[in-house]
Amino acid sequence: MKKCFTLISAVAMFIILTGCHVKEEAEQFQIMDSSDEELPNHLNEIIEFSDVIVKGSFTEFVKPTNMIRSANDPTIESDELYTEGQIYTFQIEKTYKGEVEGSIKTAITYADQIAAIDDQGERIEEVMVESLDNVK
Repeated sequence: MKKCFTLISAVAMFIILTGCHVKEEAEQFQIMDSSDEELPNHLNEIIEFSDVIVKGSFTEFVKPTNMIRSANDPTIESDELYTEGQIYTFQIEKTYKGEVEGSIKTAITYADQIAAIDDQGERIEEVMVESLDNVK
């Protein structure tokens, strides 16, 4: 009888403690991407739309830059949006398309600045998200 009472008490205590446990939900954020860039689906499309196709290697990091440009003047970086690109010197070994030789400057997307939005849709902060191509 005493064992039965102990077992019932233990089960009741377990149920009470489990029922009283409040599970905290992790804070969630929504990332919205409104990019309108049309990406090629096939290698032939990449070749067709490329001005230059070369083989070579990256030789020197030059500087970071905002790859998002002003809508009014593409020579000026955007004040509103930010995507960090890293400019490198690219030494050309062979040219497959275009009229280039020696070296060129090329930019590689490094990170995007994205607005973090709370559950009410309010912007709470800006965060930098490294490009998936750069994750090792």
